[in-house]
Amino acid sequence: MILLPKEKKEEICRGLTTREVLCPCENESCRCILLSPRFLWSYESFRILVDIPLTITSGYRCPQHNFKVGGAPCSRHTSGEAIDIAAENLLEKYKKPEKVLEIAYSTGFEYCRFYPDRGIFHFDTGERGK
Repeated sequence: MILLPKEKKEEICRGLTTREVLCPCENESCRCILLSPRFLWSYESFRILVDIPLTITSGYRCPQHNFKVGGAPCSRHTSGEAIDIAAENLLEKYKKPEKVLEIAYSTGFEYCRFYPDRGIFHFDTGERGK
């Protein structure tokens, strides 16, 4: 795992900065961003393939913030293995969510889902059932 201080504002991988994935809470105990190298590899690969600007709606979440926003108790966001991306640009380019999900799976994401009611795609590298 990679542990980065929240104050460090830099590009982590192609097209992804610490600012985009940091936990938005202001808890005194939330001082770092936790990210999985496997997640970063999948994200960068996805970003290269789609080659359009992406808007991150949720990246890393500390356990307290995850609870506050109603995230799953064992959310992959809390282990630095998940990201939510606004669907607008992706759907404009690919038209169908199934195509976007196909690309995400091809880059190593293990669980991918489109939430039309929230207008987001969720991608994570956490292995299910293990």
